[in-house]
Amino acid sequence: MKTILFVDDDTNILSGFKRALRKKRNAWSMLFVEGGEQALKVIGERHVDVLVTDMQMPNVTGSELLERVINTSPSTARIVVTGYADLARLAKASELAHRFLSKPCLSEQLIEAIEELLFSQKVIDSARVRGLMGHIGKLPSLPNVYHEVSAAIDSDLADVDSISSIIQKDVAMTAKVLQLANSPVFFGSGKVSSIQQAITRFGMAQLKQLVLQSSLFQCFEPAEGTPDFIEGSFWKYSLAVAELAKQISLAEGQGEDRPDQAYIAGLMHELGYLIFVNHDPGLFTELSDRTMAGERDFVKMEHSLFDVGHNEAGAYLLGLWNIPARVVEAVYYHHNPIDSDYRGMNALTAVHAATAIICCHDDMNWPFCTQLDMQYLSETGVVDRIDVWRELAVPIMERFQQWP
Repeated sequence: MKTILFVDDDTNILSGFKRALRKKRNAWSMLFVEGGEQALKVIGERHVDVLVTDMQMPNVTGSELLERVINTSPSTARIVVTGYADLARLAKASELAHRFLSKPCLSEQLIEAIEELLFSQKVIDSARVRGLMGHIGKLPSLPNVYHEVSAAIDSDLADVDSISSIIQKDVAMTAKVLQLANSPVFFGSGKVSSIQQAITRFGMAQLKQLVLQSSLFQCFEPAEGTPDFIEGSFWKYSLAVAELAKQISLAEGQGEDRPDQAYIAGLMHELGYLIFVNHDPGLFTELSDRTMAGERDFVKMEHSLFDVGHNEAGAYLLGLWNIPARVVEAVYYHHNPIDSDYRGMNALTAVHAATAIICCHDDMNWPFCTQLDMQYLSETGVVDRIDVWRELAVPIMERFQQWP
């Protein structure tokens, strides 16, 4: 039975949680404690799967509690229930917690958030790996993109389209902006898959405050010995896959937010490698060296070196960060779409095809290549569209030569 720990200094809030969650008492082991000190005692004595905490508490504040939990029980998923009305403060808290709910929150929202975090934990069956990624509050961004977006936001001429076009070049920025935009604290329960929609939710004034006055983004500074391609080709390759995935989605007549889902999933499908580089650049170098030397089953090697595949690591983190489910699914299954349950045109189909088409280009310099899953594409009914999709890649690869 999963253990959920609720922490608040207000007994009325805790009583409200108990009443609202009575129907889950046979599914979860729920503990309700007053204040951070009692919470730390509980976590020191037993494993807690999900922590739900207030931020503004006396003695041990919510921030202090979360920092201690990250160090002592990093595999614990963390939810903040807050009355914050300041997006910059929320951005800072996002380095410590995975989800945010407004105070007071609807019981349905709270149950949904807990269940989604518990489901994400099923993706990774290793507590050590969950703990490794439990330390991640933000990821490094490409330096030139970081400086470009900072300069653009600092300009009076900046608008939503120009800022979004810069942010969506970068894997880490995109993930963090979507994490905050999908927080119900400010924006309700509807999820967005588009950076334009996310920035519209923030407003330019708040976005400027986030980028220029908080530590929302950080520059990528590769450790000594990190393969050269991770500093350049990683972002170029991800961007090329994202563009092609969106073009495939559009070519197949998908509407609403489906092309945006394909783009975002394509941009973030190799997010796990950024996690690997951040965690242990030496192991990542060994992985890339062995792959470039001809070892084909790099996913198997990832499990032997990191205890997790890059697809699982990326999907797990995005799931914790409340990124839309179709995006998480595409990241998780992009190498092996046949293992997914759905057979239809969606973000996974577009990203899988785009990954296989883009990585085979000689100019790409990306060693972790995907092979087209012809059985999956046949069962999905799109195998006869592959040549059309390859044609869509031609102008993208021509533009690739011009990217810095």
